[in-house]
Amino acid sequence: MNFDLSFKNIAEWIALGHSISIQTEINGLCCVIASDESNMPVALIHKGKSLHKTLERLDRGIASYMEDGEFIDEING
Repeated sequence: MNFDLSFKNIAEWIALGHSISIQTEINGLCCVIASDESNMPVALIHKGKSLHKTLERLDRGIASYMEDGEFIDEING
């Protein structure tokens, strides 16, 4: 799998100097987050699906933010 081809928006996000993190929150949920120096535009809860499926959702979420300014926050509601 070529990451740049499979997840082009994530690859572009990282190339722009922004961050991607996969972490376990205090309540035990696994979260996947895209952030830049001042925003957390995409925060997804990994819902027991494969990591690949979660990264696909993250890629789409980043695209929505970069194209339309749409924030997605499943963590804070």
